[in-house]
Amino acid sequence: HASIPTNLTASVISDTEVKISWEGNGTYSKVINVTTGEDYGWKAAAKEFLVQGLTCNQNYDFKVVAVNGDNTHITDPSAALTINTGVCTHFK
Repeated sequence: HASIPTNLTASVISDTEVKISWEGNGTYSKVINVTTGEDYGWKAAAKEFLVQGLTCNQNYDFKVVAVNGDNTHITDPSAALTINTGVCTHFK
């Protein structure tokens, strides 16, 4: 079985983008934005994921789940990681 993803970290790339990284042995992993309810879908052999389209100067909670190749045993979610996208630096 896949292990629950651990050691979530975030790198703020811009005021609307955050790279989430984690450790785990899942064949597939996916990032879930707990704040918005968005599920970014399964990614093969993933240990990081770039989340785009966020709102600047906003707090978000992220969790990661994993599954092995048989797709039958999905892990419990990781502990939540809270990030802030940072002050708004550009205006559309």
